[in-house]
Amino acid sequence: MSNKIFALDAGHGGKDPGATGLGLKEKDVVLEICKQIKGYMDSQYPGIDCRLTRSKDAFTSLGDRTKKANQWKADCFVSVHINSAASSTANGFESFIYTTDDEKSKSHSLQQKLHYPLAKIWTEKGRKDRGKKKANFAVIREFKGASVLLELGFIVNQKDNQLLRRQDFIKSNVTTIGDAVASYFGMSKTKPETPVYRVKVDERQVGAFSKTENVARAVTTAVKSGKSRINVELVK
Repeated sequence: MSNKIFALDAGHGGKDPGATGLGLKEKDVVLEICKQIKGYMDSQYPGIDCRLTRSKDAFTSLGDRTKKANQWKADCFVSVHINSAASSTANGFESFIYTTDDEKSKSHSLQQKLHYPLAKIWTEKGRKDRGKKKANFAVIREFKGASVLLELGFIVNQKDNQLLRRQDFIKSNVTTIGDAVASYFGMSKTKPETPVYRVKVDERQVGAFSKTENVARAVTTAVKSGKSRINVELVK
């Protein structure tokens, strides 16, 4: 059974495209990011149950988003967005908590975990760290727990827009958000098991190997000795 519930909110959707610019729609980019985050959490942090407030291109009201998360009794809520501005020179990353959240709040603690590593990703690409901020956004106001809204770049800025088209950059944001939430929960990645292969010749095991070159060597030896009944089985 999962220990923690992570509500992940892809902004906008359906009839609401969100910010648009230079051929991109906010609703599409943030949905892809959130789906990748869920996949990452499911594979790396089985102790965290990551749930999406929307998993397809459908309109979901602000009230329904937080209603879902509150009904799930989620332990934290992260809403993912892309910024826009009148000026195409605006660029970079910023994060928000609700206006009344102070330094002792859970939202502040979650923001601390998320902001600094994400800002590093963006500033390394020459984009601005626009800072940790507060705002009266409905989704972070209505959720009953730790909540943060992220603005990943400006869709109208050419360089930010180009970064948001790059899968390597998207992946960096995905893993950073996932790892930050896990750190907030005090959880570590699941250590991947080393696969072990059993080699059988004429129904008799001749060895069990974790390195594929050793498997190949055992099979080659059996073939050279004239054996034809050779099986390789994955043990774990």
